Amino acid sequence: MNIFDPENVRNVALVGHSSTGKTSLAEAMLFSAGGSNRLGTIDDGTTKSDYTEAEIARKISISTSMLHCTWKNTKINILDAPGYADFIGDTKAAIWAADNAVVLVHASSGLEIGTDKAWGFADEFKRPRLLFINHVDKEFSDFDGVLEALQDHFGQGVVPFQVPVNQGIGFNQVVDVLKMKLYTYQTDGSGKVEEGEVPADLRERAESIREQVLDAAAESDDDLMEKYLEEGELTTQEVFKGLRTGVVNQTLIPVLCGS
Repeated sequence: MNIFDPENVRNVALVGHSSTGKTSLAEAMLFSAGGSNRLGTIDDGTTKSDYTEAEIARKISISTSMLHCTWKNTKINILDAPGYADFIGDTKAAIWAADNAVVLVHASSGLEIGTDKAWGFADEFKRPRLLFINHVDKEFSDFDGVLEALQDHFGQGVVPFQVPVNQGIGFNQVVDVLKMKLYTYQTDGSGKVEEGEVPADLRERAESIREQVLDAAAESDDDLMEKYLEEGELTTQEVFKGLRTGVVNQTLIPVLCGS
């Protein structure tokens, strides 16, 4: 049994409207971190967090489940909260108990009532958060449209850290704008990924978004801002320091994407 110091423990609540994929994301986090040896599915009733007879039969989360895994010598406690309004009390309690919240948004449906509810609870308890635009593999996914709606609704502190390359059916590629790398994921469930160069037709857009990220990092700290204005660049360590400060102070809301 591993015993972790408090500074090496993170409590993360997965919240959002119903059917945005919170339980599937929790399952993928466990699998990626080696906490399970296969990906369970809601349809098969084999996920770790939806384990009661009622949840398996109804294919929804009824109460918050807590899972855990280890990532980079840090214990991650994952609170998979229900999205249906009938069980909103569990969502509120999960955010209260967590260090931060991951608010999931459907890439086709976009902003929904459950999105605002979860966001309001995070505001109430002053919890840092990030947004995860999920289901980017669906036929009518619209990452750009959903991102624009999130920025209009929650402010320009909402900044994408990733951009999907081939959204829709067959989606398996994202550009990481911080590292300026293309990541291609195998679709066989193995979790394997290949790193490559950003495609030429996406480089200009990726660089533009990266500049937004750097601006957000610099704006979180006066010393970083002064250096950024003078030199036009920050070291990787300075960027991460600025981003962490921005997230903790809730002036920066990172946006990730996936399926």
